[in-house]
Amino acid sequence: TPYIWRHGANTQIVAAGPGEAISYDLTGKELWRLSGMSANMIPTPFAYEGLLYLNAGRGRTLFAIRPGAKGDITLGKDQTSNEYIVWSKERAGTYLPSSLAYDGAVYALTETGILTRFDARTGKQIYKTRIDPAATAFTTSPWAYNGKLFCLSEEGQTFVISTGEEFKL
Repeated sequence: TPYIWRHGANTQIVAAGPGEAISYDLTGKELWRLSGMSANMIPTPFAYEGLLYLNAGRGRTLFAIRPGAKGDITLGKDQTSNEYIVWSKERAGTYLPSSLAYDGAVYALTETGILTRFDARTGKQIYKTRIDPAATAFTTSPWAYNGKLFCLSEEGQTFVISTGEEFKL
């Protein structure tokens, strides 16, 4: 599903598909493209505090992109940032659940129950842990409210995690 990214007076349509993500202006003119997306792009891009977050899919990269990008913004070998990519984390992409931004952090939940918390501005990994030994299958994206992160498993369990810098179930 394309994502409508509104920032300042600009609006872009961001479409993430097999192999690439492409951003268009409202007339359909291509603004930028980013290679490295998985063949099965399921996670949805989203904006938070002025940046676009793009999850490239299972085992792929999680990107934080600043507004104003033009042309091919694909990272070069051994690069983790460039003029338009604020930060990126290899192997932080997820298969089914979309990542979530809340209270200064980005949370990435794998379909196998591994939760990673990143600082939304810098990309610094705060923690990476299995939610619980019983947490084994996730297809639903996490959601947050009132200082808590909620992760609903395929087994019908809801795991509630504090959104602070320390993992606390």
